[in-house]
Amino acid sequence: MRTRIASGTLLGLILVFPLLGAASAQSDSMVIADKAAVSASARTLFDQAALGNFAAMYESMHPDARAEIPANVAIAFLDDVYSVALADQAQIVSVDVGTWTWPVTGTLYQDAAAVDYVMPVLNEAGQPVWTEETLYFARHNGRWGWFLGSSREFVDQINARYANATADSGSFEQTLSLNNVPRDQVIQVVANDLDDFYREVVGFTEFTYETPGVVVVARGDTVMSACGPASTGFYGFYCPLDSTMYLDEPFLLDLVDNGSAFSAAFVIAHEWAHHVQTGIGFERTQQPSNWNQVHSIELELMADCFSGAWARDAELRGLVDPGDIVSAINNIVFSLGDPKFIGENDPQAHGNGEQRVRATLNGYEDGFLGCNLLIVN
Repeated sequence: MRTRIASGTLLGLILVFPLLGAASAQSDSMVIADKAAVSASARTLFDQAALGNFAAMYESMHPDARAEIPANVAIAFLDDVYSVALADQAQIVSVDVGTWTWPVTGTLYQDAAAVDYVMPVLNEAGQPVWTEETLYFARHNGRWGWFLGSSREFVDQINARYANATADSGSFEQTLSLNNVPRDQVIQVVANDLDDFYREVVGFTEFTYETPGVVVVARGDTVMSACGPASTGFYGFYCPLDSTMYLDEPFLLDLVDNGSAFSAAFVIAHEWAHHVQTGIGFERTQQPSNWNQVHSIELELMADCFSGAWARDAELRGLVDPGDIVSAINNIVFSLGDPKFIGENDPQAHGNGEQRVRATLNGYEDGFLGCNLLIVN
């Protein structure tokens, strides 16, 4: 049973102190763009809270906040908070950008934002009472991460209170292994992790990384992309024309149910790699003439290799279990290989099972060097 916190102190525990400085030095257009981005991030948080996607909310926290609060603690706490807070009815009132200091660590953030919002919270009688609150964000590697905790005392308190929270109590282990994430949250958690991973990786290069769009297509639905329709049974594809990947939810969830979460994660990672390739400038062609023009099979095997490099990094961070990676590479990756009647020169060739396994292992074993790419700052 969830432990309810008194509604009078519920959301105030998340809050922190006002912004210290205004963003007068920025142009009006930059301020407006920042406000729009922060507002969108806050709206996403409320949507995730309403759906109970607390693992995704944790992934969206600022790295400094995650360093102070383990995943199992934050997720268990959020589970309690949103057992009485009606996030689906939250309304953003205003957004202010400027400098701000997080009281927990005393760290000053030059690019910060305060989101004032109202949200109904159930009182002891179970009746909704509207409250006014503020949520704080700071920019990190191009993304706006949010903060949990208004004081060192509060952070220490919840760390102690929820220290033993596990998957059995409705939360997840501190490693946030994919195998401990509810099946309906796997896609979001993997997408958030891939976005963070590539934002950092591409940040070491001369290229610019932009977060792609992600559309999850439910069973029986059809979504029209700029590259054509996406209906149940398509598995997944990336459309460079609208910088969006389309994911077949039934297919991915079947992989989670019948194998391991990493099998679904690999499919997402492969499509995400195509987004990164597009940003770098690679083009699929049957007649390469420039450095960035490659045959289809080269582009696809490179995407497999990128996926292997991400898998290795995810494994080191505890997100993916080593045994799951090896199993998925030898099974799902092999099964996704081209049938024998598709030759290497086919305009849509992905590589046969052996080639795809080898490419993925190259990335897993040697990182991006295994993909014939040297990432330097």
